[in-house]
Amino acid sequence: MGFGIAEEAENGTLEQLFLSPSGTLIRAVITLGTSLVFIICVLISILLLTGIRLRLELVQLIPFSLALLVALALGLLVASLAIVFKRVSQALSIIQFGFVFLLMIPFDTSGPLLAFVGHFVPLVPMFSLLRQMLHHPAGFAGGGLLLFWSMVNTLVWLLVGLITFQQATNAARHHGTIGHY
Repeated sequence: MGFGIAEEAENGTLEQLFLSPSGTLIRAVITLGTSLVFIICVLISILLLTGIRLRLELVQLIPFSLALLVALALGLLVASLAIVFKRVSQALSIIQFGFVFLLMIPFDTSGPLLAFVGHFVPLVPMFSLLRQMLHHPAGFAGGGLLLFWSMVNTLVWLLVGLITFQQATNAARHHGTIGHY
């Protein structure tokens, strides 16, 4: 989402995007939906070509859906940077590597303090819950607390993303810098 906003700013079409009746948030959700359809098509193609069978239970879609909402919130945060500062393409790549680094930290097995901190790091509770569900396929047995922290994490990051995006767009409109690059 952030790369898309930065590209719109570079092309000079960001102001037109903000003036459209559908709005940027609806466009972001539609873009997310089309990306998901593409990803699912690629996944199905890979599974058919390799002959691997993937067993998914419906209960595993809950943490996946929560992770998608957090990813949308992070996209809103990055888009906020792109709206306010415009030339952030290089910084966005660094931010992506930062998120990958955060997800590689073993918050679950590194002691109680780091495990508690991990509950507030974006996507970590959802990945921990998915990992637990894949290793112990009994659904939410023992994962109720992780589900709670996943929901709290999703709510916090979604609120932060939405509020920050709204503040950034209001600031850019107030300063008249939406169309400037």
